[in-house]
Amino acid sequence: MAHQGGASMEEISKALTHSDTKTTKDYVDTPAIVTLSTFNKFEGQLMRAKEKASKLKQLY
Repeated sequence: MAHQGGASMEEISKALTHSDTKTTKDYVDTPAIVTLSTFNKFEGQLMRAKEKASKLKQLY
């Protein structure tokens, strides 16, 4: 989903802590089949991380 949203392979690889973008490519090229419940949990975690980053940014 990140790749479809415009993230580069390098950005995704770094976020997933892959040492090689070839590993990331294997995951990106896998069909995205997730349940709505799984997506909602993932989206919630992303929103919490985004809020935390925003708060930290305001401190500096």
